[in-house]
Amino acid sequence: MRKWCSILFMTLFIFGTCHVYAGSQARSGKTAANIITEAKWVLINNAKDNFWSDAEMLGWVNEGILDIVSKTHCLEDTATIVLVTDTKDYAWTGTSNYLTVDPHGAFLQLHNSSKYKTLTNNKSIIGHVIETGPPAYWYEFNGRVHVWPVPTSAYSGSTVFVDFVPIPDGCSTASLAIETPKIYDPALVFYVISRAMSKEKNPASIAYMNLYQQTIDRYRADFIDEPKESMKEKQP
Repeated sequence: MRKWCSILFMTLFIFGTCHVYAGSQARSGKTAANIITEAKWVLINNAKDNFWSDAEMLGWVNEGILDIVSKTHCLEDTATIVLVTDTKDYAWTGTSNYLTVDPHGAFLQLHNSSKYKTLTNNKSIIGHVIETGPPAYWYEFNGRVHVWPVPTSAYSGSTVFVDFVPIPDGCSTASLAIETPKIYDPALVFYVISRAMSKEKNPASIAYMNLYQQTIDRYRADFIDEPKESMKEKQP
């Protein structure tokens, strides 16, 4: 009975709050140990205290962090690339440590200007013959960012900003702070509870995983396709 009451309490906690987005929230001040302790408050009466090792519970915390970041893009960052004359591909800060690149998140800022233009993600537009001019397209391949047309001297020094989602560091020990925003703390607890209950083949694990997903769906910042620009509109 107690476990179902706890599920009801968690549900009321989630749906009794207002909508906010992860991007506007501070990082959680909790450690992995705090998340594990909160999960054990529910688990303690459902199995023996030593049924789950500290190592596997820490592993579930890290699994949950990675899943939250993958689904919500809550740790999204921006790489900056300075254009060079007659150069079409560039190394960038997200080369070896990202989950995904936002295909709609590349912007060109002209040198010595506050003007921005959106670059379209389209690898198929790239031709075999070098075309120069104001960059209008981009794509990421093999750890490098490519722009097209190839920038002329007029665009040298201009900056391309690329939005990407980095791989979270995770917690190598339970004493380390988790990286996700504070609003996802309950979701992370739900995830750990679900994984722990799954180990003991407790059917309530499904209910907790559903609560986890509902929390993610409520607070995630969805990405919306912007209206398409014509080639002429893309010319700075």
